[in-house]
Amino acid sequence: MKTFTFYILLSALLTSCAGTYNEIGSLSMLSNKHLDPSGHYQKLALKAGTSKKEIRQSKADNMEAAINQVISQIPGAEYMTNVKIYAVKGNYLAVSGDVWGNAVKNISTNSEIKTASIAK
Repeated sequence: MKTFTFYILLSALLTSCAGTYNEIGSLSMLSNKHLDPSGHYQKLALKAGTSKKEIRQSKADNMEAAINQVISQIPGAEYMTNVKIYAVKGNYLAVSGDVWGNAVKNISTNSEIKTASIAK
């Protein structure tokens, strides 16, 4: 009986320490913005938000906050594809996937290029 109780306590301890997040679903596409059906979008990031550290640190208490947490890090981002949804610590949500949107041009780089070509 003592051995049985020991194994139950050991399995409960290992289960609680095994991971702080679980994948709870996946979607083909996810967005919280209105998309232009005639828009020409580009893939801006591949597998954004997939690191264990990013998932574990998520404090998003709803899907919109979880999406914004990933999309706000990438300029021009509009939506995500190949999305995985995670439950973090039982109270929070995290998402990861490919990020699509309109590429944002770096204005300082363009002005430097123009200045360099004029100087020649």
